[in-house]
Amino acid sequence: MSQKVSPEVWNDVWSKRSIIDCDYVIAYDPIYHLLKRLLEPFYGRECRILEVGCGSGIYTLSLLKDFYHSNHQGVLVDFSSAALTFARQNAAGNNVKTSFILADGLKLPFPDGTFDIVWNEGVNEHFQGLERQSIFNEMARVCKPGGQVIAIAPNALNWMYRLWKSCRQKQGRWEYGAEYPFSICELNDRMRRAGLKTVKTGGKDTLASFIYLIWLTFGQKRRTQENLAEVGRGIRALRRLVVATDRLLGPLGGLTGAEIGVKGIKQ
Repeated sequence: MSQKVSPEVWNDVWSKRSIIDCDYVIAYDPIYHLLKRLLEPFYGRECRILEVGCGSGIYTLSLLKDFYHSNHQGVLVDFSSAALTFARQNAAGNNVKTSFILADGLKLPFPDGTFDIVWNEGVNEHFQGLERQSIFNEMARVCKPGGQVIAIAPNALNWMYRLWKSCRQKQGRWEYGAEYPFSICELNDRMRRAGLKTVKTGGKDTLASFIYLIWLTFGQKRRTQENLAEVGRGIRALRRLVVATDRLLGPLGGLTGAEIGVKGIKQ
């Protein structure tokens, strides 16, 4: 039986969002900086990039904009029609060209070995049972030999994240359905079972997650993407510190970060 969150839940989530600025993400978003660290080195050659369960698509769109001179090609896949509509709006608003496909991440409509980079964030933790491994297997299947597969997910060992999530659930403000976070050991194991050689790990908000998550939990009760951006401009110094700290801590972030990521290489 499928354990993933239904398309209807995600349609409701993504239909409420306003366009996101890639330049802001490139400068300050810790998930984007974690993704860049995991991807290194890839910037000097043209790559075909697939994001599985893209949601807003903003991180792949930001990569394409950030490294436009490398002529990377992006494909964004989601099983939520509202997510793809929102991703298209973000692409148009940021003047980034890419492709959009409505499809299930467990049954990707691509031949084996199609992409140089296959990645996602905030997706795999919504699966249990056999499907928890199947999503990794499918990502590995469509990756080229020698290509990269990256998965970023909430950290089961970060109690600050778990506290934040629990508070939001009690407040009736959790909108993302059932979620089962990963430890770094499980992420590594899922990659290996999919036939990938794990070569790099990392995390975001390793030290600053307590302050940041407390703000998210007990800050203003109603917020839109616009006022989130306004608040974001007020904490730029903190964001710079977070990015610098995460980079210095390196692999330790894979143990302590609020979200953690693993990169595997297709053999």
